[in-house]
Amino acid sequence: MPVANNKEIIVVLGMHRSGTSTLSRGLQVMGVELGDRLMQPDQEVNAKGFWEDIDLNALNIEMLHALGSDWHHLMPIDAVGVETLCKNGYLLRAVELLRQKVGDAPIFGFKDPRVAKLLPFWKEVFSHCRFDAHYVLAVRHPLSVVRSLEKRNGLDAVKSYVLWLEHVIASVTGTVGSKRVFVDYDLLMRSAEHELGRIANQLDLSIDLAALESYKVEFLDEGLRHSVYDLSELLLDKACPSLVQDVYETLLGVASEIVEDDLLLRSKAELWAREFERIIPILGLVDGLTEQNTGLSRNVTVCDDQIADLNKLVSDLNKLVSDRDELISHMTTSHSWKITSPLRDMRRRLSDPLPKTKRFLWKALKLGKTMYLQLPLSAHTRLFLRLLVGRHSPWLLRLSSDQFISMPFSQASLVTVSPISDLRAEACGVRLATSLQPLVSVIIPIYGQCEYTLRCLLSIAENPPTVPYEVIIIDDCSPDNSLEILQMVSNIQLIHNPLNQGFIRSCNTGAKAANGQYVCFLNNDTQVTTGWLDELVRTFDEFPGTGIAGSKLVYPNGTLQEAGGIIWRDGSAWNFGRNQDPLLPVYNYAREVDYCSGASIMVPMKLFEELEGFDEHYLPAYCEDADLALKIRELGYRVIYQPLSVVVHFEGVTSGTDTTRGVKAYQVENMKKLYQRWEKRLKTHQANGVGVDDAKDRRAIYRVLVLDHCTPTPNQDSGSIDTYNFLLLLREMNFQSTFIPEDNFLRMTDYTAALQRLGVETLYAPYTTSVRQHLEVFGSRYDLVILIRPGVAMKHMSTVREFCAKAKILFHTVDLHFLRMMREAEISSSQKQTRAAEKMKSMELSLMGLADMTTVVSQKELELISLELPEHKIRLLPFARSIRGTKEGFKSRHGIVFVGGYQHTPNVDAVKYFTAEIMPIIRSRLPGVHLHIVGSNPPPEILALAAADVVIVGFVEELNPLLDRMRVSVAPLRFGAGIKGKIGTAMAVGLPVVATTIAAEGMLLTDGEHVLVADQPEDFAEALIRLYQDEALWLSVSESSIQFADSAWGAEAAWKILASILAEMGIKTERDNRPLKLYSSKG
Repeated sequence: MPVANNKEIIVVLGMHRSGTSTLSRGLQVMGVELGDRLMQPDQEVNAKGFWEDIDLNALNIEMLHALGSDWHHLMPIDAVGVETLCKNGYLLRAVELLRQKVGDAPIFGFKDPRVAKLLPFWKEVFSHCRFDAHYVLAVRHPLSVVRSLEKRNGLDAVKSYVLWLEHVIASVTGTVGSKRVFVDYDLLMRSAEHELGRIANQLDLSIDLAALESYKVEFLDEGLRHSVYDLSELLLDKACPSLVQDVYETLLGVASEIVEDDLLLRSKAELWAREFERIIPILGLVDGLTEQNTGLSRNVTVCDDQIADLNKLVSDLNKLVSDRDELISHMTTSHSWKITSPLRDMRRRLSDPLPKTKRFLWKALKLGKTMYLQLPLSAHTRLFLRLLVGRHSPWLLRLSSDQFISMPFSQASLVTVSPISDLRAEACGVRLATSLQPLVSVIIPIYGQCEYTLRCLLSIAENPPTVPYEVIIIDDCSPDNSLEILQMVSNIQLIHNPLNQGFIRSCNTGAKAANGQYVCFLNNDTQVTTGWLDELVRTFDEFPGTGIAGSKLVYPNGTLQEAGGIIWRDGSAWNFGRNQDPLLPVYNYAREVDYCSGASIMVPMKLFEELEGFDEHYLPAYCEDADLALKIRELGYRVIYQPLSVVVHFEGVTSGTDTTRGVKAYQVENMKKLYQRWEKRLKTHQANGVGVDDAKDRRAIYRVLVLDHCTPTPNQDSGSIDTYNFLLLLREMNFQSTFIPEDNFLRMTDYTAALQRLGVETLYAPYTTSVRQHLEVFGSRYDLVILIRPGVAMKHMSTVREFCAKAKILFHTVDLHFLRMMREAEISSSQKQTRAAEKMKSMELSLMGLADMTTVVSQKELELISLELPEHKIRLLPFARSIRGTKEGFKSRHGIVFVGGYQHTPNVDAVKYFTAEIMPIIRSRLPGVHLHIVGSNPPPEILALAAADVVIVGFVEELNPLLDRMRVSVAPLRFGAGIKGKIGTAMAVGLPVVATTIAAEGMLLTDGEHVLVADQPEDFAEALIRLYQDEALWLSVSESSIQFADSAWGAEAAWKILASILAEMGIKTERDNRPLKLYSSKG
């Protein structure tokens, strides 16, 4: 291990306008160097100087911008943000910059209020530099800060208070365990000598008396303090949150040495942090709205400038027009103009008669069209006449058409349409990355509306699918020049119907020309978005047995058009969610539906051919999509609405929206045909508009509510894989699942979407902000509620009992927390930890008594709890895993791997124990073999273990490819409970494991067959070396691991265990013939 560097640095932390500049200047009195590149004073903001390093300040600004943040944003920078900065090279830059700044200085100090937001990142930097960081925390009256920000930056009071909270809480919680001192700015101004003395005393510094005198006389000035407030004024300010008052009052006590900086303060800080976390989702929304408002303000400024320029131009033009009018008036009132008038008129008529003829014909056509529309003709007759005229005189339809596209959606917030000035040039510019071996054939039937078709194709080009695809356009005898224009588009297959065939036949014609395994029917009056096609394809994998997958359709103005369709008992249909907010959770989970509108649907090619395409019973169009969906359902396939595939639909562009005329009239007639064909099946459906909640989830037999502390992140921790897989199993048991991340209600873009993609309704802020809020409205619908982890069950057990009268409650422990805590207490010999474990045991046993069923994950825990609670239903529910196996043999593998999340204390202890006690033996016996430490959020103490043969890998997006390169996995845990996901994950991919007894307990594994077990460092190392070198032993354990994992934790085994538990609770499930789907890392 390299020798630690004992250099010390002092970091000044505090909110903007909190006196950090005055504090930083004061550090010079104690010999702290601030660097030689300091920001220049600003006479209006900081006349005495900022005392802030220019380069460090610039780096902080750049990093915040790289995260889409800024100093005035309310959202804190989380672990994901720190990881992003590290991955993008900022860690190395910061380390190099800080080392350069510190140089040979005996003690270096710096300040930038942005450091409070970025403190987790800078702590990583200090760790890498091996600097001992001490902190000076500025405490200033929040009202002074608020008034200063209001004057300097125009921020409103509420936002300023929240900013103050964010900076201060981050500073307090982020410096726990470090040497620090709190300084009240007002006390510093009143008694600088005393306050600087406190800093020097607590940070082991010495004061230069001459420098102190210079600081007091030349620098300190009452002008530095523009306002002084007392505590009562804070209490009277209605804009001030109560949390601000509590934080400031406590820190004021610490800075005044009335309150000690001890465990009490730390516990209060934890409470503050938890309280602040509750509003984080709202802060994200506020930041977003603020940025939008800023953008709009900039746009308004630009528009104002443009208007001023245009006004000047108009004024100049008006003057020119006035001068010209005066000249024309003078000329046209002259005698010569009047005399020559007859000659000019005759010349005009003889030289160009066409304009007057066109005007006459245009008026005649308009009059004729008006008279025609008033004739008492049926829709069928009108269609026949239109087809007849279109066949023989299409120019007449073009001349009489009133469907000119100008800017019909100019006010839309999502999609704006403007005329294409040059269709040919636009067509030539479309670049589609199509394939000669497509997986998907995108079929677009068109009848005119060339501009919309081009925009549709452009949207595909701008949002290219990752799957190989082809585009087939069927021109159904368009009345405009679509055929001519589209011939200029490269990489498409263009089919021309010589006679108008209608929508249904055009789609079927396109399918016959298709080469893909799937056909995707897409209306030409649509614009696709990122991932639209990939998500539809993925749905067939996520939902085994799917026959149709359909997109979420939204209007150009951003409102929802359809989140799947409902067919009622009388054969009428609803576009579920029409005109609603498309981000509402209820519209954003994949589910089985009655049908999906044909504007964007995907069907396997073989199935479409088996059903002979869209049924011509519904010619020329309408209800063919619903009929196809019902046929597919009849064959036992699923019809899935996939909200992650989003398509903007300009409804009614081709056929209009008036159901009394034109092709649209067939919608009413075909609905009658649909009802007549499917009347028997529709008798089981609800009456029109009745029981919408049940109708939208018609295929679900049961409803389950699952509560966990946060949204599962299955690529980061084993517990998340468990929750994710249980939700998948429940789906296959005909449950409609609703998931609540009860601790924060945060919508995590990728992870929330992952649940929605697999069919879980996931609730999030601002639509739902508490469990009670949801249960007050929907509690009565649930048949089962699953509470995951003791903390979750403790918070919500009574609320669930109050509002979910018919629901059974299953309490899933994940592991016995008290057992893990007791074991940790034994290792640390901590009486405090022992008392906490006993308290946890009492709580966990109490919760088990209140639940209808409790599940534990290990046989050991089942035996233990059965003795404690012999009368209660306690059952074994081990984790479920996708058993992939492996194709990689012994010889192609190298290295040892440990996998775990480092928020979990047993994992941190295990890695430190392995590197300290076992790795030296491995190093001597297997020189050159590397240990790879894998997992999210490794803390500084783990990062510090890096060596030539110890690689800190950190978070890995896809774990399986890495495991396929490793030869042995280790689980050297010294305490813990439950069963270990790291062992299950390794065994599922055939990677042999060496584990301690505690790591392997309760998993029913046989030492020497499924795993090698050893506890003492020498024995553990010996087992690992034997497994690493003995190919025959390695192959035997690898094969046995896969077989055991499949029989104990595979999808079928997990389904049977969960089904038997639910049966004991009175919930019967049936297994169908579809394959089960579980989470699997790619690779």
